[in-house]
Amino acid sequence: MENMQLYDLDEKVLLGNSIPLPEVDLDEDFIREQDAAYDAYEALEGYWYITILKTVGTPYFKSSYLSTINNVKQDVSLESQIKFCDSILRIIIDKYDFEFPEKPVVKTNEDVLDIYKFLEFLEYDHELLLVNVWKNIKVDLASKRLTQVCEENMDLIVSEVDEQSTLEIYPELVSIFLRTYLKENLYNWFCKITKEMETTITARIMKEM
Repeated sequence: MENMQLYDLDEKVLLGNSIPLPEVDLDEDFIREQDAAYDAYEALEGYWYITILKTVGTPYFKSSYLSTINNVKQDVSLESQIKFCDSILRIIIDKYDFEFPEKPVVKTNEDVLDIYKFLEFLEYDHELLLVNVWKNIKVDLASKRLTQVCEENMDLIVSEVDEQSTLEIYPELVSIFLRTYLKENLYNWFCKITKEMETTITARIMKEM
């Protein structure tokens, strides 16, 4: 009897619950309720996406992203997240004037997570890069600020960032970005994030000296 019940359950799952059992009479009110619930979920999913996309390149991104992304990862289908990744790549072109030489292939959950990690790197998760670059440049922090050095040494900064791109400590998409981003754009972006995190990076470098 137990095996028969499991068979009935599996058959129902395979049919996608699209065929009601003979005893169940689905009235119009029930169908409308289900449609309304589905529409509400789609609206919530869209809200999560917009919350992230509209704050890319703004000071509000990190808090908005961290308050939303787990909902996307846990509650949204892979197919929908793949489409969301296309939107992320398009917004990066708009906000950063950066496009991968070859568009990343996004088919699996791991691919999706790679896109999320790349977006995180662009927006806030770049402390490792900053520390490594500035440690290698060896700034005299007793006499100069990092932002001052950044403003005066474009070629040095770009050269060291390029060197970092060859190391296997960064995700693949990040390494591609560091190698292929237009020189001036890369320099401006690096100086911008240095200014935003100057206190944190300076303290960490001095602690590790």
